[in-house]
Amino acid sequence: MNTQWTRLGLFLWLISMLVATPSRVFTADSAPAMTARESGAGLYSRQDVESDRIATLEKGEALTPIAESVGSEIWYMVRRQQGSVGWVRAADVVLSNQAKDAFKEKQPSSSTWSARTSGGPRDRSGISLFVVDRHSANLHLQGFKTIDGRRAAEVALMNVEVPASQLLGTEGEGVAALEACRDRAIAALCAEAIGAMTELNAATLEYSKTRKQFGVALGSFQVLQHRMVDMFIALEEAVSLTQHLSLCLVAGEPHGSRLASGAKTKVGYAARFIAEQAIQLHGGMGMSDELNVGHYFKRIASINVQFGDPTYHLMRYARQNESGVSSDAAFAAASNQG
Repeated sequence: MNTQWTRLGLFLWLISMLVATPSRVFTADSAPAMTARESGAGLYSRQDVESDRIATLEKGEALTPIAESVGSEIWYMVRRQQGSVGWVRAADVVLSNQAKDAFKEKQPSSSTWSARTSGGPRDRSGISLFVVDRHSANLHLQGFKTIDGRRAAEVALMNVEVPASQLLGTEGEGVAALEACRDRAIAALCAEAIGAMTELNAATLEYSKTRKQFGVALGSFQVLQHRMVDMFIALEEAVSLTQHLSLCLVAGEPHGSRLASGAKTKVGYAARFIAEQAIQLHGGMGMSDELNVGHYFKRIASINVQFGDPTYHLMRYARQNESGVSSDAAFAAASNQG
């Protein structure tokens, strides 16, 4: 028996974007051998950013691969014998036969997809989950680089068929599982955003102490002190809400999904505020590749659009009451206020 996909199967909750980047992580005891091809090859703190060279390798230098990243070109995260870690281009290293075999081992070749198998376009029931091989006929995947340097993909499905044995769970009841995954993914993204916000606050505070204007440190100006206090408060509010969300999800509380939307909204607005202020207080150099402030800003911008942006989750939060039941009246009121 075959189950035919409909066009609604393209609704992937953004999770399936991860299939665009085949990658492999190696453990210390299974790491294969790798050496530098020529003297002068660079070791970089970030892939695709040559200005961030942290070391120069010698010909034949032994390296231990940690992970592989496949994008417009292949990069390896490696560890040198003295312990430093960084990224090298695949073209700059020589892999042993053991390494080649390891990288050719089974890559993630399938992922979980959603498709409507019954009901109307807006019905909650009727969504089913399937495990689909990425090499299936009529499945087309085009990878691309995102603004934060990561990888995503545009996926097209045209009459893709999978056997009924690839069905996950009960047919037509996949929404609950998708929502549970989304809520936990939101908690993880909020935690990541908090890490970025913490670094931006610390960098901005340090910069305000050392950068001088009109003969005095920037941090001596009261208006900038107030600005950084606002950044600190925004971070602390985001931390508290993310901690509350994590505890609710672990406890399985019924309002966890609503709280996930509240956290995505609050953390999203707070992160964007802190990132914008950090760039403004650093001046033009805040957007340069040489400074991590601009990179954190780009990552925060990407986090904000994953699994629904803050505006979407604000409306979703307004639609639900404390028990998680949708309230059209609350949604209408929130819309009017907006």
